[in-house]
Amino acid sequence: MNLKKGVTLLLVGSLGVLWGREIVYGLMERVKDGDTFEMRIHGKDESIRIFGIDTPEKFHSSKFERDVKMCGVGREAMKEAGKEATEFAKRVMEVGKKYKMELMEGTTHGRLIGWIYMPDDKVYNVEAVRQGYAVVYHTYTKKYPEKDRELMKAIKYARSHRTGLWKKYPHIMECMYQHYTLGKRNYKPKEEPKPAPTHSKFKIAMALLSLAVLVGLLFFFLRRN
Repeated sequence: MNLKKGVTLLLVGSLGVLWGREIVYGLMERVKDGDTFEMRIHGKDESIRIFGIDTPEKFHSSKFERDVKMCGVGREAMKEAGKEATEFAKRVMEVGKKYKMELMEGTTHGRLIGWIYMPDDKVYNVEAVRQGYAVVYHTYTKKYPEKDRELMKAIKYARSHRTGLWKKYPHIMECMYQHYTLGKRNYKPKEEPKPAPTHSKFKIAMALLSLAVLVGLLFFFLRRN
């Protein structure tokens, strides 16, 4: 390595420390869920917590149980929402590819915290929110005004356009939005709406009603005879 290149790398590294961040390239090894990836960075396997967002949980944990209770929903509904968030991540973040990532300050539960760029220069953190699979974790984003503005703009769009899980699981997403984005810890969700009857259920009900009428008529004629 020549002197000029060495000095340049040293300056970049120093600025990264001063700014509280480091730009790295990581090889995607596994999408664990919508907000946690496993990547290989500098030859070491690392668990990456996606900065500033939170997706519904799909694994049973203390947070899973807390969110189920907080939102007043069934465990299966929460798990299915979590699975869909994971599937979204798998669609847009391919295993075996390298991704540019800005490492944020600190760690959480032994995991690095990342702001991850997609191949088209979009940011996964923002796209997960904009496409309706995550809410903003404002407790952590408010320290970074520029990133916070991007994320808050994304969630405003997702909530108003009912993208992703906002359409299928609005009860869960609204609850998480109120708690994690707006910080309204005393928010009480309304009773979870019951799904409308499907056409197949309606047809079955009508068939049973018709059968009951026929049986009634048959009984009536038998008694007359």
